[in-house]
Amino acid sequence: MRKNLVALSAGVAMLIAVTACSSESSSGSGGGEGDVKLGLMTSVTGSLASSFGQATIDGAQARISLANDTGELAGTKVSLVVGDERSDPNQGLATVQQLVDKEKVFAVLASGAYFFNGYRYTVQKNVPAIGMGFDGPQWSDKNNSNLFAAWGSGDPAQPDFSGLGDYFKSRGGSSVCSLALAGIPQTAGTVRSMQGSAQLAGLQTPYLNTEVPPGSTDFTAVSLAIKSSGCDILAASMTTGSYIALLAATKNAGVTFKTSYLTSAYDQAILDDPAALAVSDGIGFGAPWQPASLKSAGTTQLMDALAKYAGWQKPNPTPGQMFGWFTADLAIKGLKVTGENPTQEKFIESLRKVTDYDANGLICPVDMSKWEGYIPGFPGNCTWVAQVENGEFTSVTGQGPVKLAIEPGTSNK
Repeated sequence: MRKNLVALSAGVAMLIAVTACSSESSSGSGGGEGDVKLGLMTSVTGSLASSFGQATIDGAQARISLANDTGELAGTKVSLVVGDERSDPNQGLATVQQLVDKEKVFAVLASGAYFFNGYRYTVQKNVPAIGMGFDGPQWSDKNNSNLFAAWGSGDPAQPDFSGLGDYFKSRGGSSVCSLALAGIPQTAGTVRSMQGSAQLAGLQTPYLNTEVPPGSTDFTAVSLAIKSSGCDILAASMTTGSYIALLAATKNAGVTFKTSYLTSAYDQAILDDPAALAVSDGIGFGAPWQPASLKSAGTTQLMDALAKYAGWQKPNPTPGQMFGWFTADLAIKGLKVTGENPTQEKFIESLRKVTDYDANGLICPVDMSKWEGYIPGFPGNCTWVAQVENGEFTSVTGQGPVKLAIEPGTSNK
């Protein structure tokens, strides 16, 4: 969901930065007696708060509360503290230092946008850190044995991959138009990878635009260019607001898509916004995790926990909630395999041996012992597609996801 790491909205707050470099051992739990304290790092305030903020806190706390209430960790209780990145890349290191040095957390849950500016401190201190794995090459560096990517260590080359193009073809499409945000190399690499997937399936790729200004809402000229190209498939990596503006412009221009893939755009907010809903019918939104409409064991556990512990009564989660849920879930998995009296060193050693992490079926299995081989933003090299139909999300890929495979030797960095 690195596309959601830019844009969005809201306020200001203060974070105390602790910059002292302690040389003490990092083997403690960080909490009270019998407790393990986890430190959630996210943007509670600032321009990214609407993508992260309280939703991310709610997702992490719901997973932790579920583990505590069900005795999932055999009597060990987990607590959560929050460090605010303030939507400021320069705040990343200070937030990590606060959590590690002041709060004495057992592990950092990197559920925001700017951990890449502070990750070296966790490596230095050998403090476990858990994130999605799509926000930088640090997750694929074997020297960073304390870093764990819940979605798999994303290949920094952003390679071509098969599978998505075959899905496009199965939906009757023949020609792909792609857009990405200017100045955000990850989004450009993603759409080039998707175009590579389309080409592997024998589809045409006549239009590529990687210079869309972040926050853009005027797509009049772009929609005319798309219409002129004759595309019947849309593949894009932008923010939700730009997606909706683009869909409105193409609809006004008389463009009809047979299928689409808008990266990491499966979000309850689409259904809650009348303007978004008006242009989204029949549009496919990328879903890195199982859509809630599948009502699997994993999605039922997730939605029941969000309802019970966060008061969330809507039918689908938000990406922010999922960022918090996944990092907390993998931390709990690590504590389970570590066993009694966990130390940070033992946690790192034990979790690195897990080869089939799937968040109770929410994603395809991820091998924590692998440092490469995963496509950024596609957990376990899989994806679902959630399509809007009659005001609801349904999985057009069914119970099973679209499975992807990296083309060796390719790069879209």
